[in-house]
Amino acid sequence: MQHSFLKQPPAKGARVALERGLMLHRAGRFEEAQLAYAQVLRLQPSDADALRLQGSVFIAQGRPDEAVSVLRSALHYQPKSPEANYSLGNALQAKSELAEAVACYRQAIKLRPEFPEALCNLGNALAALERWEEAIEAYLAALTLQPRAALVLNNLSVACLKLGRTPDAVSFANRAITEEPDYCDALKNLGLACEAAKDFESAIAAYRQLATLNPHGATTYYRLGLAHYAAGQHDAAVAAYNHSLSLDSNNADTWLELGVALEKLERWAEARSSYVRHQTLRPESSSSWNNIGTTFQKERRFTEAAQAYRQALALEPNGRNALNNLGIALWSDKLWDEALAVAHQLLALYPDDIDGLNNLAVALTSKHETVEAESVLRRVMALKPYDAATHSNLGNLLLAIGRASEAIEKFHTAGALNPDLHAAHYNEGIALLLTGDYRRGWRNYEFRFYKTPVTERFRFTRPRWQIDETLAGKTILVHAEQGLGDTIQFARYAPLLAARGATVFLEVQPSLKSLFANLPGASAVFARGEPLPEFDCHCPMLSLPLGFGTEIGSIPSATPYLFPPSDKLAEWAERFTSTDQPRIGVVWSGNPRHENDHNRSIPLAEFQRVFDVPGAQFFSLQKDTTPTNAAILANRGIVTELAPHLGNFADTAAAIAQLDVVIAVDTSVAHLAGALGKPVWVMLPFAPDWRWLLNRDDSPWYPTMRLFRQPAIGDWARPLEQVTEQLREFCRRTEHRVPQLQTA
Repeated sequence: MQHSFLKQPPAKGARVALERGLMLHRAGRFEEAQLAYAQVLRLQPSDADALRLQGSVFIAQGRPDEAVSVLRSALHYQPKSPEANYSLGNALQAKSELAEAVACYRQAIKLRPEFPEALCNLGNALAALERWEEAIEAYLAALTLQPRAALVLNNLSVACLKLGRTPDAVSFANRAITEEPDYCDALKNLGLACEAAKDFESAIAAYRQLATLNPHGATTYYRLGLAHYAAGQHDAAVAAYNHSLSLDSNNADTWLELGVALEKLERWAEARSSYVRHQTLRPESSSSWNNIGTTFQKERRFTEAAQAYRQALALEPNGRNALNNLGIALWSDKLWDEALAVAHQLLALYPDDIDGLNNLAVALTSKHETVEAESVLRRVMALKPYDAATHSNLGNLLLAIGRASEAIEKFHTAGALNPDLHAAHYNEGIALLLTGDYRRGWRNYEFRFYKTPVTERFRFTRPRWQIDETLAGKTILVHAEQGLGDTIQFARYAPLLAARGATVFLEVQPSLKSLFANLPGASAVFARGEPLPEFDCHCPMLSLPLGFGTEIGSIPSATPYLFPPSDKLAEWAERFTSTDQPRIGVVWSGNPRHENDHNRSIPLAEFQRVFDVPGAQFFSLQKDTTPTNAAILANRGIVTELAPHLGNFADTAAAIAQLDVVIAVDTSVAHLAGALGKPVWVMLPFAPDWRWLLNRDDSPWYPTMRLFRQPAIGDWARPLEQVTEQLREFCRRTEHRVPQLQTA
């Protein structure tokens, strides 16, 4: 801005000193300029120009109080000076006396309507007062006078962004950068505006350009990380956050966001370390403890997760998220009563909290208090009738209490309300398969992959086999993806793949490798973790029924399709002495880490009534026996434990070959006995796994299998009574012969 002189020329010495002061002022030599202006004022104390210029120097030196004092003196002598009003506005704004600053700028503009600097700073003062519409009006007026002013364009971008006018914010920021390509503030604001507009690629480009101009800006890399994360580019986000932390390792927010991005990559331990750093920098924050808990939760380390959530609650006793997550950790750890208590604690603070109500319903369902659980979920439905997750949760409850058709309807509604709620589609698939609707069920069952870890989902670089893709002359890798029982059940598809002209490689759990070595149709079998040969395509094992269009009537059900190795058969035959009594294998519990194990396993104290049947020898096929159960078996004295000799499933298969019948709960041993063609009696919970269908005592998957079902949730008395009676009948009519099983 050009500075005017007095209309009446000062004395010659004062004029010379004023000109020297202006020269030094413009050169940024403020101390020397101040001395020159002081010399003018000694010669002419009422020199308004010298007072105004001295005030400007005080502002530049960060001395706003002194600036206000001399600028008021300047206005006393020259009240209609637009420059003095403008400079006083600047001094007042520096003191955060914004309302008076606005008045000064308006006065300056009144005295000189075409005063772009005053209009711009008026906009700044109004923006500081969060009077954004007025600020934009001032900036636009300044822009009419200086259409290419990058500073004004950038300020307009900021104000428009504050009002949510993101297209205008982006446009003004781009115009500012067009005028000044290296304008760092405009690049930063362009990035922020593009983020708000959800144009994350443009935001990334802006931050990258800003980082090129200022490679040491930690905040720039932080914002770049946020933009990459929002774009779903989690690896790039981690790289940006790490770069930011290399420049400023004490930024707590960056450590927090790095942890969040690492969680998306399922790098739980690294995420946890980031949250620990955040907590160290912000010990008063409960969020880091809460997030530490989620990493433990994802690793199914529920006790440690609960401890972390309690740490969060120690810092924030009424923290809604921590209370909700603690409830989830407790019922995941099967601590139903504690989970109920936490749910009630959350609801006492937040009576209509949807998460708290859902946690309460889950805990009640797990305690088999299903009437109360349904009542809670109906209340949630009343609060949020169009919430997809609530419909899905109600579907889960209905499925658990045997109302499969209603459950399918709820899952379908949930999926329609939120197509991205993959759990609803997956659960609908489970329910459809349970009711025998395989055509639709297999298709929905593919949504299970949204639950699998990212590292598993994208483990192979070769393409996945497509249903309509020919296999003739190709090599396909079929890989296990779920439990041991699932692998045993669906290995039956290997011969069908081979019949289509494929070379079939199998990748299975290590404990199954030796058993699967003789599987018909499999050219080679590999244990998970072993190097794999080249192959053309791959297929997860439980997607094979979809690929073959399997219906109830077309299940490949011929057994046996697994065969114990001959050396194992000979070894196990020597372990059994000849006897006329039937040999009965028993399994009363499954993997305790299975999420539904509390429903499918039977306490040995109840199961042992089977041992009361006279005329039978009992052999435990349980791999692990608790001290309590070992004491029960020792007290009975009629059950031989085979666990010490069961090295892998080849051993288990050879042991089963020596038995007449296997009595089991829903475990991998039940599948193995069925795959071997051995008579197997399976006791099922009221809400069975989908593969056992409903209301039938046989299985289309295993011709030698009989099913005994709970009549009500938690009621094992009836199936145990039926099995016991069946066993009595079997012992009465069976003249024992040493069992022979076909070998490969």
